Amino acid sequence: MLKSIQGVVFLTALSLPILAENTLEEIVVTATRTEKLLQNSPYSVSVLSEDQLDLKPVDQLAELLREIPGIYLSDAGQAGQQRLRIRGEEGRRMAMLIDGQEFGDHREVGVPLLIDPGEISRIELVRGPASVLYGPKAMGGVVNIITRKQSKGDFSARISTAVDSATNGVRVATSMGGVNPYFDWRLGYTNNKQQERETPAGAIENTAYESDSVSFSIGKVAESWDLRIRYQDFSSSSEVYVAPEIRFTLPFVDFGLDVPQRDRQKVSASYRLLPDTSWIDSVQLDAYRQSSERGFHSFPSLMFGPGLRNDTTIITDSELVSIGSNLQVNFVPGDRQELVAGIQYVSDRIDQIITRTSSINGLPGRTTLNTDQASQGTLAFYIQEEISLTKQWALLLGARYYQVEGELERSNRFDTLPDYDDSELVKSFAVTYSPSDNITWRLNYSDGYIFPSLLNLTVGAFAGSSYINPSITLKPETSRTMELGIRVNGDSMTLDVGAFATRAKNYIDHLFCETGDQCLGSRDKIYRNIGEANSQGIEIAAAYNFTNVSLYSNLTWLSRELENESVKTKKSGIPKVIGSLGIKATRNLSKNLLEIDIFSRFSSQTKERTLVRNTFLDEAYAGYATINANFNLVTPKHYKFALQLTNLADKKYSTGTENLFAKGRSASLLFLVKF
Repeated sequence: MLKSIQGVVFLTALSLPILAENTLEEIVVTATRTEKLLQNSPYSVSVLSEDQLDLKPVDQLAELLREIPGIYLSDAGQAGQQRLRIRGEEGRRMAMLIDGQEFGDHREVGVPLLIDPGEISRIELVRGPASVLYGPKAMGGVVNIITRKQSKGDFSARISTAVDSATNGVRVATSMGGVNPYFDWRLGYTNNKQQERETPAGAIENTAYESDSVSFSIGKVAESWDLRIRYQDFSSSSEVYVAPEIRFTLPFVDFGLDVPQRDRQKVSASYRLLPDTSWIDSVQLDAYRQSSERGFHSFPSLMFGPGLRNDTTIITDSELVSIGSNLQVNFVPGDRQELVAGIQYVSDRIDQIITRTSSINGLPGRTTLNTDQASQGTLAFYIQEEISLTKQWALLLGARYYQVEGELERSNRFDTLPDYDDSELVKSFAVTYSPSDNITWRLNYSDGYIFPSLLNLTVGAFAGSSYINPSITLKPETSRTMELGIRVNGDSMTLDVGAFATRAKNYIDHLFCETGDQCLGSRDKIYRNIGEANSQGIEIAAAYNFTNVSLYSNLTWLSRELENESVKTKKSGIPKVIGSLGIKATRNLSKNLLEIDIFSRFSSQTKERTLVRNTFLDEAYAGYATINANFNLVTPKHYKFALQLTNLADKKYSTGTENLFAKGRSASLLFLVKF
């Protein structure tokens, strides 16, 4: 396998056009929890800088990441709450971090990116398993969002406004901050309101959404230490689009969904010490408390006999409280060694109330109530050592030991309340070879590990009109990944190519209940370990720079085979090929800088096979290519203008198996001023 991957990487590096999404001199800390030049990272890492983020007139964070190889986006029917997929893995199999601290979600579709783009200073993204350093949700990768902080000046402020013609939407963001002899501070507020999405097929109902974001940070930076306290509050509401083929197909006569509340509040503190010793480089302590509240309403109406209509209202209200801490020490045992050791603890507690009211033909019906409270704690120890064998060769070894315990603390559904525990050791290693300063080869292996969520094990959830029962016997999802890659950072050319192969097992999904299952109703479903996945892929990012012009592109090829008890298929719902190709030019206009970026985004056809009540359903979604353009103007007085023209040919398409059509021909305008 490795020989075949190496051959593919080598041929690709020689033959494909040159491309890159960022400069390789960026310092990254996410991949190895140590400061390292991106050029020398042993993993597939992408970085978006503050300057890049400032010129993106987007209303959602996920839109900032779509140009990175290996990234797939999905609305999951909820405009405004986009999720990421990395290398085909769903959002729940990724570690989402803010300032290095996890913000999680026990929902099946994964956590939406509940933070405003205007609050972000930098994004670091790792593609591939990072469970050794970042815990049990990092099987697919890691997204580390680094927020803005005040670093200089007695006082400064910024105001930005972005409008979008496709949604008649407006996002207004403002922030201010300052530095005095005692501390620095920053305060920010953003309001984002988007209407129904306009597409070549017309406006799509139930796609409006709104959010508000408030953030505050205060910190102190001293010669040998720094301390920072942050507060974040993000609240949102969104409608949910239900495709007509679901909404009005028997037994449904109507079906509606709504997410009136999706809120997140977080208080965190971080302390970093730089001791005056030769063998300890730094000590980092992080702690946080986060509360995530979610309201989910569904309204299925079913016809189950001649003249018999059952109208049901299902209201799910849940709150997830997470308390976490991480202590990490970076040692320097020798001139050519760096050792990272840490201990991490995360405690999750979920309170969920499900109210279900049904009536037949409008007559007063009955109401059932499910009340559950469950908790889960994860204690982990991790260690990683990096050794510079020679000037060209470096070796990295890592391991993490997990200990998980949980229980269903309160429920009106069971006579006895189950508890559970598990332990696991995961490993990783990487080798880098740098024959010169601007060329680095990398080879790495990583274990992935995801323990079942509280919903999977103890609480359950409603999907449509069916209740998905928990199963205390679920096994953790695991994976093994090998990757070979190369980075080239020349005077006029940048290139990053990575080829990988992943084998995952014990995927958790839900099936209809069978005889012997402990289910509440005959139409219920239950969580099971039923799936395996084999994935192989190639990711390419390259650019060739002339004096004032650069050609760039990114390309992802992914072959993914899914297997469960009844089906083995390569129709995974993920396109085999996605990417972009563009040309970017810059020109000085007096004292102003104008940047013009014209590019195409493209995707191959997507096929998906699913099993519904012992019947295979095959669906195909057409590939697409769009033409887009960005115009950015930066003035010396800290004014920035950004105009983004999307889908100039007004093409009707959707991304993968997404049930929402993408925006039609549209314009987004951003105005930013700093003072």
